[in-house]
Amino acid sequence: MPQNSPDDIPPEQLPKTIILILAFICLLVIGYLLFNIRTPYNGNESVNTLNECFIYAPNIPYYPEPKVYGSLIDCLIMEESGGNEQALGDAGKAKGCLQFWETTFQMYCVDRYGLTDDIWDCEIQKECADKMLKDNFNNLNHWSVKNLCL
Repeated sequence: MPQNSPDDIPPEQLPKTIILILAFICLLVIGYLLFNIRTPYNGNESVNTLNECFIYAPNIPYYPEPKVYGSLIDCLIMEESGGNEQALGDAGKAKGCLQFWETTFQMYCVDRYGLTDDIWDCEIQKECADKMLKDNFNNLNHWSVKNLCL
């Protein structure tokens, strides 16, 4: 049985063959661009746990939306304080709707993001949490109830 060679392709089918090959190459490039997995590490750092490494692709938002609530932050609020802006937890250390400790609130919300120093204001806590998660999704580890919201 003779082997097929490029010379065996009839001339009228050559444009179709070229178009199919180009379409296949385009699909491969598009797939790579859409699903290319990147991490915040440049390869020199070691990743000790799965929580230290997150996946970022251009078509995925900064952080995933939970299954029940309108947003991840809304879920954290409901799980941490039931929506109570005056909630106290962790033996009085955690305050407000997102249960920020004063040291964490001062370090992130006030010092880093320049927000008002009002730990009891739920809107400020929400804005701060949003900025923290957009800066680094690993900041979600500040909330012990995170697994209930993902």
